[in-house]
Amino acid sequence: MASSPPKRLSAHDSVFLSWERPEQPMHVAECMVYDGHITAADIVRMIGDRMHLLPRYRQKIVPAPFGIAHPTWEDDPDFDVANHVDEQTLPGPGDDRVLSRVCGELYCRLLERDRPLWHLTVLHGHAGSGTVIFLKLHHAMVDGVSSVELIEVLHATVRGTPPPPPPANAWQPRPVPGRVERLRHVVADEVAHMLGGVREVGDLVRPGAVGSLAKRAWALTRAAVDTGPLLVRPLPPTPFNAPIHPKRDFAWVEFPLAEVKAVRATLGGTINDLVLAVLAGGLARYMARHGVDPDGRQLEALCPVSVRGHDQSGALGNLVSMVVAPLYVGIPDGTERLAAERAAMQDLKRREQAAGIYEVIASSNWCPAPLWRLVWKLWPRTYFPFHITSTNVPGPRQPLFLGEHELLHWYPFGVQWTNNGLFLCTLSYREYLTLGPVADPDVVPDVWDFADDLRAAYEELRAAAGVAPAGPPPPGTSTAPAARVRRRPGTTAAIASP
Repeated sequence: MASSPPKRLSAHDSVFLSWERPEQPMHVAECMVYDGHITAADIVRMIGDRMHLLPRYRQKIVPAPFGIAHPTWEDDPDFDVANHVDEQTLPGPGDDRVLSRVCGELYCRLLERDRPLWHLTVLHGHAGSGTVIFLKLHHAMVDGVSSVELIEVLHATVRGTPPPPPPANAWQPRPVPGRVERLRHVVADEVAHMLGGVREVGDLVRPGAVGSLAKRAWALTRAAVDTGPLLVRPLPPTPFNAPIHPKRDFAWVEFPLAEVKAVRATLGGTINDLVLAVLAGGLARYMARHGVDPDGRQLEALCPVSVRGHDQSGALGNLVSMVVAPLYVGIPDGTERLAAERAAMQDLKRREQAAGIYEVIASSNWCPAPLWRLVWKLWPRTYFPFHITSTNVPGPRQPLFLGEHELLHWYPFGVQWTNNGLFLCTLSYREYLTLGPVADPDVVPDVWDFADDLRAAYEELRAAAGVAPAGPPPPGTSTAPAARVRRRPGTTAAIASP
């Protein structure tokens, strides 16, 4: 009996499969710290109790015959939660530096393509007590927002909430279709795609359609004018732009969200404007410590922007556009830097750059899959036209619980590529805003120093706003001040706030 058509990856989703290399894993990750003791067996049971809410977690990638279309998600007939959960103990002393190194090693292990594209490691022995869970999710499956939504599915807002009732019928995997049936699905998808294009052309004769098309075309043109020159220029040198290797470190710095909002309210702009100003200030300090004068310099950050509508909440895959944000590392005064970032972001919104870039991304679905795959496989391994990628994902404000265990800290871990030796993930959870730099230690050997640079750039803005410090660090943290200022051998101290 023929099965129903499967879910095919979009061109955007498939990029992360084609672009993946040993030095360039294409999965996002989350490092989550819980109270209490959790074992791998506990995790297998808790995820198993909720697996009916996460059908994609038991599906694997199946290529189209002869590679003539993008792959599809198919049920894995051999799926077992236990195959996706490992357990280990951190070596001593188990502090945050050790956690960073171990998670970096775990991150660099590519996910197996013949299984569902996720993996979880339970880590014991963290100096902050409790249990750490390191979760990897392939970017072909999720973007930043959908990864947060999926994690929320696994948790509850009340400690000890029982799992949802299981479905009436136990899950039975749909057999993976054979080559002939997959060819039939390709033909059906291509016909549906062409009919959709015909409908779009037909819509042009409807009232108002020409104006809508003109608006889309104008947004695309503006995006090309804004970003086109950046794609062909030589990337101005920095200490953190060099070909990356299969090594990762990450760090984090947590700011009280109420304090951040008070700074923003006083100095103006959005929280994202503030994050970009902090990033620019941190990079300026890092550059100066490494012998590169930031004076008069401007860098560019690629910033993903979610286009996920309310009706698409919980949908998997990538529903994002981009903006190219200037980073004014050459402006020494923090408040002036924030004002410049604010003005630039307002201009980008006015110019609807994100809408134009989204039109470019959407048009990629018309590119033949073999050609699209070839483009990304051949992408230069030493060149990306932006200095850094900066993501900012809002997380839940209320505490989350995995069974009896409270999620105390949530540290994001982003995807690096080509010559971006440094990447910044920003995530809000509960009452804290967490900035999480990720680095290739062969390019950026002092990511914790850069975390201190970010803290110094933020403290400059907090002091300028006249906002008093919010108080002690978040509960459960193992990053005591003495540990936070330790340096790797051969590195220098961070520049103090002006």
